[in-house]
Amino acid sequence: IEDLEELTLKENTELLDYKAKVDYLKANLAYTSVQGPGIKIVIDTNDDRNLAYLMEERKLFIILVNELKMQEAEAITINGQRINAFSEITLAGNHININAIAIAPPYEISVIGNSSKLIDYVNTKSPIIDIMKNGYNLSINFKTEINLILPKLENIKIQEYIKEVQV
Repeated sequence: IEDLEELTLKENTELLDYKAKVDYLKANLAYTSVQGPGIKIVIDTNDDRNLAYLMEERKLFIILVNELKMQEAEAITINGQRINAFSEITLAGNHININAIAIAPPYEISVIGNSSKLIDYVNTKSPIIDIMKNGYNLSINFKTEINLILPKLENIKIQEYIKEVQV
């Protein structure tokens, strides 16, 4: 412990690099809250359809999340639930569960990333947004945000069966 404390006092660059990597992984895995500029997208129906069933049956959430990640989204929440590599988005009866928490429409997706790139993508280039609007007649509203705060995951899943392999 004393050796590690001494290394940190000397600002050991190797140790600082490891700390930066750990901080990055914590944010990426949603172990910490994050904040920054981004966009909010609100999805709702224009009628009395079960939106949860439609979103799950057509895998619209999963496709949208993957599209946003391809546009370099740094962090995503759906109705306050952080999405990480281990998050599940599943139909549970008449509603959707994300991270084992029930969510209900309207669905609010908050995304931290390059606001102008993200808003341009959802406004003009996103095939899934176009399908939701024109194919399923869903109401899709979005706006840029200067400072979004996305909470950390409350229930961290322990990955029991994943092991590091030396190559």
